[in-house]
Amino acid sequence: MDPIASAAVGTAAALAASRWGRVPPVTSLLLGALAAAYLASCGWPPISPRETILLTLGSSLRSLESRPWTALTSVFLHANLAHLALNEYALYVLGRGIEPPLGGGRTAILFLTAGTVGSISSALINPLAIGIGASAGILGMFGWLVTQEYRSTGRISPATALAAVLVISGGFMAGVDVAAHAAGFACGVALGFLWAPRLPRGRRWSSGVGFG
Repeated sequence: MDPIASAAVGTAAALAASRWGRVPPVTSLLLGALAAAYLASCGWPPISPRETILLTLGSSLRSLESRPWTALTSVFLHANLAHLALNEYALYVLGRGIEPPLGGGRTAILFLTAGTVGSISSALINPLAIGIGASAGILGMFGWLVTQEYRSTGRISPATALAAVLVISGGFMAGVDVAAHAAGFACGVALGFLWAPRLPRGRRWSSGVGFG
């Protein structure tokens, strides 16, 4: 799809999310950017991305050696509409809870850093694979939230621990990039300890996203 038209659709999606979905601005921009990147990677009709785009901008050990920026560009690529929709929904849910307390700038840094770290880790562990998708960035956001639960309660609930295992493993489904998920999650945990102030023990973190 034409890049200008893709950018226009992505901008419209970001504005709609911000205005009618009550989504914070940076999360809205990220949602729009994912939609725009997917459309730009497709032909017409925009059903599935072109293989040449995935090979050129996806992340692999070989691509990182010659095109290191693919560690970031791969975060905005998706294999199909279902892949995109799942990540868009997860970003929508987590972004609404994280951005108000964390701030827009740090939310963007968290997502992009975790996504990039996930891409690099995936390439190192699976050097022959082409890594794509925003999952590592989203797992970074989830890792940040888990850290806040620990900071506010002094423990990780069994439900949260189980959710983390299932999300990182992709529900133990075949084809899931567990290396990218785990690295993105670990990055989010590290930034959670670095950025968030320590709360008095017993005072529960409130972000709008509930823990079990």
